[in-house]
Amino acid sequence: MLVMVEMSFWSFYYDISAETAYKRLLEWRECLRKEGLRTKMNVTFSAGIASFPVNGISKEEILVYADEALYCAKKSGRDKVIVYNDEGCFNE
Repeated sequence: MLVMVEMSFWSFYYDISAETAYKRLLEWRECLRKEGLRTKMNVTFSAGIASFPVNGISKEEILVYADEALYCAKKSGRDKVIVYNDEGCFNE
């Protein structure tokens, strides 16, 4: 049997830097990886980060860039956390 589930969600954080968000998401990824090992499941975690006001001034603009960073994470092999910057995606 094969079960594949892909979930997407977004959340806005206030008063934290992209660097702090990046570190937290790496921690989330590690927790999911450990849970996958415990349950003998292959679990991957991809995330995209964009920040205010560096990448935009509205939630809509920031969401577009975070989505692009997420796409870069998936395109580059999944299980990555990517920060969007002015030149495009910044790989971890």
